[in-house]
Amino acid sequence: MRYIIFFGLLMLTVPSLKAQKISTLEIVEVLNKNQAEAEYYYRNNWKVLREQALKSNYIDSFEFMIAGPEDGKPGHIVLLTTYANREQYEKAEENFGKLIEALGGIKLLNDKKPADFRKFIYSRSELVSESKL
Repeated sequence: MRYIIFFGLLMLTVPSLKAQKISTLEIVEVLNKNQAEAEYYYRNNWKVLREQALKSNYIDSFEFMIAGPEDGKPGHIVLLTTYANREQYEKAEENFGKLIEALGGIKLLNDKKPADFRKFIYSRSELVSESKL
């Protein structure tokens, strides 16, 4: 429930949302105290790819937030990508594939694979309209 509330708050931070935009929210839990590996992966892959996607007009906007570990609880990473329309959304896999290839592949810290340091605990895509704001 708290993630749904958090998603609603995040939607308020996305600039100039208009009808027909689609946002994808993912919340990742960091596993096995691999905070450094997770942050490295998302800063050097996910964020870099979104910056390139924005320049290439593959996405409308993105948000990237890190909630570090505290009180013995694991850290979390919140990822939000907003597409201007359904066409951008439906071409996302193809477009990000092109960008990954152009970057020469995925960068990892300590050779740890994503399955070693992350678990998706929430993922949702939703059509965003002005009436939902």
